[in-house]
Amino acid sequence: MQKRFKIIVTVGVISLLVICWFSAAARACCVGTPAPTPCHECVKVNNEWVWVDQCVGCESCSAGTCFDDDTNCNSCQDCTDHNCVKKSGEECGEDSDCTAPCQTCNTSNCSCDKDPLVQCDEDSDCSGECYTCDTETPTCTCKDDDSKCDPCEECVYGNCNCTVTITSLAADVEAACVGSNVTFTVVTDPANRCECVTWSGSPSGGEGCQRTYSWGSSGEYTVTATSSCNSGSSKSKGVTIVKIENVEFSPEDLYADGVSTSTASADITPGSRTITWSIQGNALGCSINASTGVITASTTEGTITVRAADSEVSDCYAEGNIEVKPACDQTEPGGWDGVDGILRC
Repeated sequence: MQKRFKIIVTVGVISLLVICWFSAAARACCVGTPAPTPCHECVKVNNEWVWVDQCVGCESCSAGTCFDDDTNCNSCQDCTDHNCVKKSGEECGEDSDCTAPCQTCNTSNCSCDKDPLVQCDEDSDCSGECYTCDTETPTCTCKDDDSKCDPCEECVYGNCNCTVTITSLAADVEAACVGSNVTFTVVTDPANRCECVTWSGSPSGGEGCQRTYSWGSSGEYTVTATSSCNSGSSKSKGVTIVKIENVEFSPEDLYADGVSTSTASADITPGSRTITWSIQGNALGCSINASTGVITASTTEGTITVRAADSEVSDCYAEGNIEVKPACDQTEPGGWDGVDGILRC
């Protein structure tokens, strides 16, 4: 009985030793070396035993226990719940804290600064007067921005340049009467940049590609259209404003004798203009020299209307009336006037 008991005890001890040996051997076979730290555990993964660190993120191991360790984060972060997070009061702890895509977190002062690998992160990084920083793309480069220039300019390599020039300026007439409208039309390059045209020389000025004006006094006028962003680009057009008045006759009357004459005259300004004469309405048989204004009577009595018109501007005129009086019968008293041998009343 005693021998049998010894055998049973011996077998139990050997079994326990075998179990302990296999367990230790299995754990030692994780990587063929002891556990790297007391916080590593041997875990069977895919039928293999491997060492797995139980400390994660910014944790460190001490005496077999994992703890948050700030030294595993940068100077702008604290280790909280095994994660590196931005320190309270700092602008950033990592690049993702910077809202601008062109900035990175500068851990020396915990502020978001321009990424050294990009050209800009804000407009002030761009030296041109009309550059803007393109933060919409990863390139973060300075690009031309027309909105920073005047409406008539465009941004070219960071500088606002005027691109509007005056090609031509025309008037619908060369001359017009006082009070009549004259329309001027300007052509720009690029076309129809009317907002970039400034007018001068007209009574009221204004802007646009077409302007209509009138003058209250006669004379020679010059209208100029200038690019509002380039004073060196302009075109000018002259126009003559005509005034005719004071139609008079010498002598003041005509006689219905078929031979008497009277010369019409009028005031026209500018004085270099030429008058064209005509009889309006019923001429009563009278005639007029269109160039000299000499009227020759017929034998019909009455009143005729004589028009003095500008030779180039037919709607610019003045008119006067002259009476054709009865001629005297040669048998009646009165005699000859001794001037031209014609008997008058």
